[in-house]
Parts: sequence; C-alpha cells; structure tokens
Amino acid sequence: MTFTTFLLASSPLALVLPVFTGVRYFKQLPKPYKVISIHVWGAAIAEVTCYILWWYNKNNLFMFPFFTLWEFEMISLFYVLLLKNIAIRHIIPFLMVLFALLTFADIRFVNGLTHFNSYSRSIEGIIVIGYAIAYFYKILSELEVIRLERDPAFWISVAFLVYFSGSLFLFIFGDYVIHHSYNTYGVYWGMHTIIMWILYTMIAIGLWSTSKA
Repeated sequence: MTFTTFLLASSPLALVLPVFTGVRYFKQLPKPYKVISIHVWGAAIAEVTCYILWWYNKNNLFMFPFFTLWEFEMISLFYVLLLKNIAIRHIIPFLMVLFALLTFADIRFVNGLTHFNSYSRSIEGIIVIGYAIAYFYKILSELEVIRLERDPAFWISVAFLVYFSGSLFLFIFGDYVIHHSYNTYGVYWGMHTIIMWILYTMIAIGLWSTSKA
C-alpha cells in the first residue's frame, strides 16, 4: 500500500473523534454546536459510503452535490445561531435558499451527477470563508472572549477557514484532475485528506471545549 493509498483509506477515521465527542456531550451542547454535531454525523455517513464505493471502484461522484448542499446548509445554520446582532446573520437564510437552487441547477444543467461539482463546491468555500471572517470580526469588535483557546466557536471557525482556504483551489480544479490528470488524482485527494483531518480534529476540540467553557 502506497502512502497516498493509506491517506485515502484513512479518510473515514478523521471523523471518529468529532462523532464520538458530539455523541458524548450532545445533551449539554448549546444549539449552534448541536447543529455542528448533527452535521458531523451526516458527514460520517457520507464519507463511509463514498469510501466503500471508491474501494469497490464504483463512481461516488453522484454523492458530492448532495453532501455539499447538506454541509453548506448546516454550516449556514450554525452561523445564523452564532452571529447575533450582526447584519450578515440576516443575509444567511437568503444564501441558504440561493445555494440550494444553484446546486440543483448545477446538477441539471452543468455537471450532472457524473462530474465533480467544482462550481458549487468553490462557491460554498468562498461563502463559508466569509462566515468565518464575520465571526472573527464579531469577537474583535465586541471583545467579550477573553481566552480564545476556550471558545468553541473560535476552534470551529478556524477549522472552516483552514479547510476551505486550503481546499479552494482543489475544488476549482477538481473535475479537471479527476477526468484529465490521472497521475495527480491520488496526490489531489491525498492533500484533501490531510486538510480534512485538520478540519475534523479542530471541530472535535471545539465540541469538547464546550464542556469547559
């Protein structure tokens, strides 16, 4: 087994810690973090399903648009609950509806279910980066958070910022790599797996820190 293959095979394991943490503390989690826990559980189901299909050399690209929509809606709901007294909070529900329409338009008219959903994935990444920046603006302007390392939303927002910033160009060129550059396919998804491990590890820390906040 090559290192790249090992990385790809390890991708479902990245969700073990946040899934366990979400289950362990779910009853005491505030509403925004309950949303994140539910999102992680959905992501775990999708990741395991994609892995099984990949292992048996079956096309799993049809799952990506639906997972992207699920991920965007859950992250958006998280920030609706988190970003109180900020104007962007009132824009997010509109973005949720618009993104759902764009996703189905992408399926129907552009990429279908046999190509990587580069457009919707890239748009999702840009918007979520905007959400994270809005949260950082909130904590810098209000100065209510004394110790950032104990703030669950800080960990989760940094996780989203790192993941979507690091993956944005992978999303943009994803369909080209999958269909036209087989030699870099493994490297592409290997890089994505590393970034995904960072994402879910930081989310797990964020969920765990709610019990210490």
